[in-house]
Amino acid sequence: MENTSYPENIEEEIDLKELIAPYLRSWPWFVFGALVSLALAFVYLRYASPMYQANASLLIKNKEEGGASALTSQFEDMGLLTGGASANLIDEIEIIQSKSLLERVISKNDFQHQYAVQGNIKKTEIFPSPIQIEILKENQDKKTKESLILEKIDGQKFEISNEDHSQTANFGKPFTFPEIGTLIVSKKGLLEDASYSINLNSFDQKSAKSSLVATVLNEKGNIISLSIKGENKEKLVSFLDKLIEKYNQESIEDKSLVNNATEKFLNERIELLTADLGVIEKEAEDFKTNNNLTDIQSEAGIFLENSNEFRKKSLESETRLEVMQTLLNYISSSGNDVLIPSNIGLTDPGLASMIATYNETFLERNRLLSSSSHINPVVAELDRQLADLKSTISQSLQKQKNAEQINLNTLKGEEEIVNGKIASIPKQERIFRNIQRQREIKENLYLFLLTKREENGVSQAITEPQAKVIDAPYALEEPIAPKKSIILLSALLLGLLVPFLLVYLKELMDTKVHHKKSIEKLTSTPVYASIVKNSTGENIVVNKSSVASEAESFRILRSSVDLVLQSLKPDHTPVVFVTSTIPKEGKSFVSSNLAMAYAITEKKVLYIGLDIRNPKVGENFDIKSDFGFVNYVLDSDLTLEKITQKNIGNFGLDAIVSGPIPPNPAELLLHPRVEEFFKEIESMNYDIIVVDTAPTAPVVDTSLITQFADAILYTVRSEYTEKSFSLNLHDFRDKLKKETALGIVLNAVDTTKGYGYGYGYGYGQTKEVPWWKKPFVKNS
Repeated sequence: MENTSYPENIEEEIDLKELIAPYLRSWPWFVFGALVSLALAFVYLRYASPMYQANASLLIKNKEEGGASALTSQFEDMGLLTGGASANLIDEIEIIQSKSLLERVISKNDFQHQYAVQGNIKKTEIFPSPIQIEILKENQDKKTKESLILEKIDGQKFEISNEDHSQTANFGKPFTFPEIGTLIVSKKGLLEDASYSINLNSFDQKSAKSSLVATVLNEKGNIISLSIKGENKEKLVSFLDKLIEKYNQESIEDKSLVNNATEKFLNERIELLTADLGVIEKEAEDFKTNNNLTDIQSEAGIFLENSNEFRKKSLESETRLEVMQTLLNYISSSGNDVLIPSNIGLTDPGLASMIATYNETFLERNRLLSSSSHINPVVAELDRQLADLKSTISQSLQKQKNAEQINLNTLKGEEEIVNGKIASIPKQERIFRNIQRQREIKENLYLFLLTKREENGVSQAITEPQAKVIDAPYALEEPIAPKKSIILLSALLLGLLVPFLLVYLKELMDTKVHHKKSIEKLTSTPVYASIVKNSTGENIVVNKSSVASEAESFRILRSSVDLVLQSLKPDHTPVVFVTSTIPKEGKSFVSSNLAMAYAITEKKVLYIGLDIRNPKVGENFDIKSDFGFVNYVLDSDLTLEKITQKNIGNFGLDAIVSGPIPPNPAELLLHPRVEEFFKEIESMNYDIIVVDTAPTAPVVDTSLITQFADAILYTVRSEYTEKSFSLNLHDFRDKLKKETALGIVLNAVDTTKGYGYGYGYGYGQTKEVPWWKKPFVKNS
């Protein structure tokens, strides 16, 4: 549909009836579409293979519950391994859906081939199948998928065929089939007298993986839900059952492998640890022997105690030496006039006795001196004795000092030995502790591995499957597809949607004018009347006795024109032009019947044919004349009386035909005789003059003479005229005089489609409208 920009902005209002009317007019198509779609849906449901769904749910046990995984968990607690050991449900789902597991389940249980009973229209899959086909050796050029038909001949023979080959074979015996290979067909049950369809390799791991759905029911739980879709419920249930069985079987085998590997590992480690412990024990023994150690802690205490004792004795010895040296210095530096200290910690009793004797003698001498002098023989004797005693004491002190020095040196030597041993104790203790630590680690690991070996033995004796079946495989009773209600509803909607889209596209692509409101949306030029589509086959539908809707619509047009012309001067003869955009829009039909509508009212009417390129007046009124408007313009001697046809049809209607077609119509209409023509006919005392003019789009003829018109009727034909006519109408209107009235006549309105009146005219005939159309009938 072309995008046309119309010259006038006409405000549009949404008319619900107008929007719905095209669809209601097409109600038979909606009914037909719905019936066809429903019929196709019923056929589809009748012959479509139903799809079923089988479900199951599994509890995946925590792998940390004993066995090798428990051992791994203990290693992780000890820091020997890193990473989690919890059951990963996503990993288990991947295992269940793995290509290798699905292939083993399919091949081992003969799920890869589809067996069906061949019907007249469709085939029905059977499971378990009474026959089983096995491919012993495949040809290299074998097709990936092949369909075979098997028919039983008797209890021992059968006929097998495909599109290219057919042959007879025996049950249970190998045979070679072209393009496939070596086959063997076995009976597994009672065979009926029917054709069996065998689709080889129709179900593989890709098909299984695409239809198998495994999901985790709860993120915090360990339950996996399994579901699979297919055509046969029993086959689906069996497939899930075999899949779970195979999964558990392989999980048990995996656990056995792990347990055996664990046992081997434990035994090897225990042997290594036994040897390591022997080496460490021998190393500890040699260390103690080489270092004369029994108990490092106790011997360290003894050494510290001895060191303290030697230190104490050394201090005492040094003190005695100091006292002796001080006393010697005192004796040597003093004369015989002083006493020698006696109680200063000397332990030698002989020396102490001599000091006591010396001091007694010294005191005795001093008593004698108090009553005599040094010359006293007794005093002199005492002085001599004192000198001898003092010399003896000094010698004795020196000897004792020497002995004490020797003792002190001995004590310090012993102390150094003990301190050396004390200094070596941390290194020995560190070395021994390292040995002891290695021994403890090895002992703990040894005991731990012994325990785990026993646990692994128990786990190996009691092996449980990885998955516990919560809900055993079961199939839903009702098929999941096709859904009967959804298919029927979808078919009904589709059956209604297709006609709706067709009508919508038809309306969307429609560029034609249909009814009055469609014109009013395009232009503000008033619509004077809607002329009902001519169903009589006659060019003139108006007469005095006619009550048909066609004639009645021209009476309405006549009334509309009278209202437009009532403002003219009383002594002026109104001139009404009838034109259109293009030919075949019915302007000649409208103009001739409008003239007749005035004529039957006993008015004096002149009808002029000025469409000089395509004259229709003579044809409409069956007039045969050699003279007309063209003759009048070209022949100045020709009068109106000569070219006027009087009293056509005995209704007082006069007519002037256009005459012969001139070679230059546009120049002819600019002739001065044209103006004389209109002035002369105005003076002929007609009540109204109706002029049929040329279309405005292809030629300029009408625009050249519009100054002679009081009113112009612009004919638009329903379902024929393009909506773009308003562009031409706008240009045409701009060329008119302001006082010239312009109105639209909608021609050929089909009332059966809801355009126009929708009811009969007059009293004699009534055009009954169906009840479902009445709300959507358009009134002009």
